[in-house]
Amino acid sequence: MHLAVYLLSVAGASAALGAPEELLRTLGNASYSGIYETPVALEDGRYQGAPYIPDGASRPTLSLVPGLITRADLDGDGTDEALAVLVESSGGTGAFVYLAAMAVDAGAATNLGTLLLGDRIQIRRLAAVTGGVLVETLSAGEDDASAQPTHKVRRTFSLGADGLRESAAEEGGALSLTDLDGSEWQLREVRAAQPLNLQDVRITATFGDQRIAGHAGCNRYFADLTDDGRGQIAVGPVGATRMACPEPQMSIEQSYLGLLAQVEWFGFGLGELMLGTPEGVLVLDPAPPAGTAP
Repeated sequence: MHLAVYLLSVAGASAALGAPEELLRTLGNASYSGIYETPVALEDGRYQGAPYIPDGASRPTLSLVPGLITRADLDGDGTDEALAVLVESSGGTGAFVYLAAMAVDAGAATNLGTLLLGDRIQIRRLAAVTGGVLVETLSAGEDDASAQPTHKVRRTFSLGADGLRESAAEEGGALSLTDLDGSEWQLREVRAAQPLNLQDVRITATFGDQRIAGHAGCNRYFADLTDDGRGQIAVGPVGATRMACPEPQMSIEQSYLGLLAQVEWFGFGLGELMLGTPEGVLVLDPAPPAGTAP
């Protein structure tokens, strides 16, 4: 994820935690316990262990999610801790998502506790709350496909004498378009058989009042949205301004608008918005703050 998107997640970090760039670097080169039998150290946000079988392809990997770092006072002492999300994979289909609490001082991080959140879990956001941190997740409901969970859960975590612990969980109902109201996103990639090469073209999406609007690379666009209250949506006719731009902007814009018109569902990955079409998935990050270079 681009640093500008990361800055949105940790803007205003306390002096003790360091500037956002420093905090990302610190957490990306820290040691984490509670995942493997012994602590492991990340290097530039990633750990890769030895293959399980000599010369084999399967090996343990652990990665930091840059867009899901935040700060919160977990123990009520008036000092913020850093919260990091990590994904562990051992070469199979599982993607185990962990939440780690870190004390940061003078550019060094100490792991205060790590908890497993779930396998292939989807996270809408992390946010500081009184006495802890809120993790908004999506899980599969009774009629959901495993890849498209729509059941919202608000989970609160705090820090006690025994380390990081879950202190509360609250059911949040089904995912709906109202969960996107007021949010702004920027297209990062298209996961499809024929990926869209953005070539530094900036494409955005803003949601509100059952509508989507934004910048398609050259022109402004807009469309109505409808949903069934379970993450399934339909995009109405897409309208756009008619300014001409040089290639490849125009071709990229036309491809994006064509995919947008086919969107059938939405959900979240690890802090990223997913818009699903029969041809692939549009992946969007939270938009950088105004005036921040993309």
